[in-house]
Amino acid sequence: MQLRNSERERVAWIDVARALGITLVVFGHAERGLMSAGILSGPLWHQIDFAIYTFHMPLFFFLSGMGVRASQAKSGFFARRAKGIVVPYVVFSLLQGGVQIVMAGQTNGELAPRDLLLIPIQPISPFWFLYVLLIYVALVSVFKPGWPLMAVAMVMTALSPLAEGVSFWPLFHVSFWPLFQVLYFFSFYMAGVMFGAPRLPWPIGLAALAAWAVTCFAALSNGLGFDDYYALLMLPAAIGGSIALIWIAQRLEFLGWVSWIGRNVIAIYVMHILAVAGTRIILMGFGIYDEAAHLVLGTSAGIALPLAALLVLQRLKLAVPVGLPGSAHG
Repeated sequence: MQLRNSERERVAWIDVARALGITLVVFGHAERGLMSAGILSGPLWHQIDFAIYTFHMPLFFFLSGMGVRASQAKSGFFARRAKGIVVPYVVFSLLQGGVQIVMAGQTNGELAPRDLLLIPIQPISPFWFLYVLLIYVALVSVFKPGWPLMAVAMVMTALSPLAEGVSFWPLFHVSFWPLFQVLYFFSFYMAGVMFGAPRLPWPIGLAALAAWAVTCFAALSNGLGFDDYYALLMLPAAIGGSIALIWIAQRLEFLGWVSWIGRNVIAIYVMHILAVAGTRIILMGFGIYDEAAHLVLGTSAGIALPLAALLVLQRLKLAVPVGLPGSAHG
């Protein structure tokens, strides 16, 4: 089936937006790892971290919602989406968790074998995104997407601060910490389902970029905590940053190699933590503590190594069994 030119453009910029978004995710985890390791320090890095985190995950949920209506037009929507989420969630949670257990003391985040058993109710970072996404897929499978569900999503976002610190299953000493994420991000997902994103003119893009920058600056200047990037008063930054990145992606859609990265973004998401942490450990082992070297090499490795691993798995016909794209074309 041939796509019309407008459909090609739409797919192209969506993939570019995913590629730009995952680059921010990898960079964010790289700089957080370096701050935990004591290589990066100072308020500037916390401010950069704050600014990125206001919108990069809202953006991903928005982009994930955009494909729902077309996918629901085909039979077996929930089964297909659930398989595409659950398989990589389980496989790579066990892989990353197992590595963290074996390398306890050498990585910033340590896990116990018990944590692997708890992944049905307590995701290992960064796999909470897939966990929450599965819940959203279930919701739009049971309830027809429309204005009533969009209204529910907005109420959920408004109530999300109440979920912080809520604990469940006290007999097992387990807290269901993704409850906040489930509530907060649903409106972004539903916005993608309901509205999509039209071609954005320059004034809209620049206004969105300004809204993100001004909101972040005002919040940080008035003493908002560095960890409060999901505070409700930061919603203008979440919305503005997401729109601004989509606007940028629409002007970079001619970059085919960036679009290819976006089509294979799942491989980067599930494997980048191991690549970033491994690069940091190797550089430190060689006595390299230069901030720029760590940021550039860590971020580059977090993107390139998962893609290289994907190509190897595709060659060995193992990509699909672990929940990754089965062809070099994504």
